[in-house]
Amino acid sequence: MGDAVVADVRKSFGGAFGEYAVVRAAHLVKKPACVSFGQAATVPISGLAAMMGGLLCEIKPGDRVLVNGASGGVGSFGVKLAKALGAHVTAMCSAEKADVVKSWGADEVVDYKTTSAEELQGNGYDAVFDAACFESPSRFEGVLKDNGRYVLVGGSFYRMLRLKAFGRWYGRGAQQFKTLTQEVEVTANIERVLEMIARGQIEPAIQRAVSLAEVPSAIQSLERRTVVGKIVVNNQM
Repeated sequence: MGDAVVADVRKSFGGAFGEYAVVRAAHLVKKPACVSFGQAATVPISGLAAMMGGLLCEIKPGDRVLVNGASGGVGSFGVKLAKALGAHVTAMCSAEKADVVKSWGADEVVDYKTTSAEELQGNGYDAVFDAACFESPSRFEGVLKDNGRYVLVGGSFYRMLRLKAFGRWYGRGAQQFKTLTQEVEVTANIERVLEMIARGQIEPAIQRAVSLAEVPSAIQSLERRTVVGKIVVNNQM
């Protein structure tokens, strides 16, 4: 009784902003004492998705990783996770958000509005972590090494379904094209992210905290893509 816990409640409610929720005990993860509630709130969706994507990317020290959609909630975790794993990170985002993304540890930033994926260094990346896929993943084939891994982490649900069905026909040679719709262990990955935060390996990129009454305007900010990193809801405000 009284434990501070974290959970992905989408299976139960499809998502939630309320202060109280009924969740199966098996879905709960104990929050480390040194992780704040605000930090913990970023984990069940964005941190979880980034961890799953990072594992599928099979990132190793020294890998060159391209993170598309690097300025968003999932992308921010993607940049920080790849750096924590010892990768050289190229981040794709708008020029307006470049300075913030660099402050998260990105080694270089590419403005997607002026430079397309096809114009990046050919055969130059071990992995592509795509958190903003709204075009065909095949446009990254040329930038991946022959044994590179592409993982669709966020964006168009249609693209995710298509890649799940036809991923084996994308790419060339030993390239792998994968997506998060594959089955993964949720609670274990939430625990992994919380542990990395507790150890100081990752610091969630929280732009601001809002009250419950401010949630509608915060969602509008998300829809306008003006958010850099994460917004968290603090019901005590």
